[in-house]
Amino acid sequence: MTADTANWDDLHALANQSRSVMGISPKAWNTLIEVLGPVPATVAMAVLTEKGARSVAGTAPYIANIAGYVWWFARTAQNEGFLDIGPKVWGLIENR
Repeated sequence: MTADTANWDDLHALANQSRSVMGISPKAWNTLIEVLGPVPATVAMAVLTEKGARSVAGTAPYIANIAGYVWWFARTAQNEGFLDIGPKVWGLIENR
């Protein structure tokens, strides 16, 4: 995959790989996909990957259970009918 050929399928595959590395169960990941859809779930995983990396680097608060975020995202989307991931993305961009 290069920057010229990357697409949502590539990003989704990378999200699945990062899910595995971060210890997020296939069940949690599949639930997120079912609730949000593949593209928003991929964006959510990118947010979690970045939050986790910043946590490990000590530049953000420690995250004790990143899998809990996945379940929170899914529960919020189910209960409220949507998950507004935009503020989380912009928060990461603004706090680089």
